[in-house]
Amino acid sequence: MIDVALVPAELPENHQLADQAVLVIDVLRATSTIVTALAAGATSVVPVSDPAEARKLAEALGDGIVMAGERGGLPLPGFDLGNSPLEYTSEKVQGKVVVLSTTNGTVALQRVQTAEKVGTAAFLNAAAAADWAVQALNEGLRLLLVCAGTVRRFSWEDTCLAGLLTCLIQERQEGVTCSDGAVAAVRLWKGFNDANEVFMLSRHGKRLKELGFGADLTYCARTSVINAVPELHNARLMFAERIS
Repeated sequence: MIDVALVPAELPENHQLADQAVLVIDVLRATSTIVTALAAGATSVVPVSDPAEARKLAEALGDGIVMAGERGGLPLPGFDLGNSPLEYTSEKVQGKVVVLSTTNGTVALQRVQTAEKVGTAAFLNAAAAADWAVQALNEGLRLLLVCAGTVRRFSWEDTCLAGLLTCLIQERQEGVTCSDGAVAAVRLWKGFNDANEVFMLSRHGKRLKELGFGADLTYCARTSVINAVPELHNARLMFAERIS
């Protein structure tokens, strides 16, 4: 069965995640940034929930570290990069470890780290994420799509991606059932079928545009252009095996 947590408050307790594969979704912008950073050559992305924790970890890890993150959509003071995926070029991150702290996405990632498998999904890697999910289902794991939301509230764009992923998974795997949350996500996505339109209507999309990040919306709406899934291993996100 495909289950969807529409808001982080719906997440089960850590001990109930042991037999689950979890895909965390924070389209605007953490999971889009994570997959972009790895595609640009970063060796790994370490998600942390607190900026102070990010500073401490970066100091402990030493050279070859990029500190990155945001609060309220804006870059954190003293950090190397913000949370705009367009900042993550090979010149800035290739061969480096990115320590990332964001308002929503990295918090959700830390909450699900006890699951059997944890990956991240964005529109950018939607097809690869669906393949990753089908593989997890075939391994006998339950599947949970987690919408990171915006400051713990419902997020239109994250739910729409959960709907698209559910559709893609059902196309690939017969007999997959859906929770009520997954059904709601599918209905919402099918009402649009266009990530650009979703972003233009979402509260967070409008906020990012006001802050001057309109180009991020266009970039994050690109669908299935990166053929890999960031997967959590020993508290670090790295690409799982690329799917041909």
